[in-house]
Amino acid sequence: MNIKKVIFTSLLSAAFLINSALLCAQTNSPKSGHDANITGHVVDSQT
Repeated sequence: MNIKKVIFTSLLSAAFLINSALLCAQTNSPKSGHDANITGHVVDSQT
């Protein structure tokens, strides 16, 4: 019973870590896309 509790707790914490990592990746994705758009715009205006 104790071992099951430990496994369940570690699974929960692992899922939480994965979830926060995915959220972080989602938050950073639009930023990099925005940066790419800015650099693309700069390249266009230079041309």
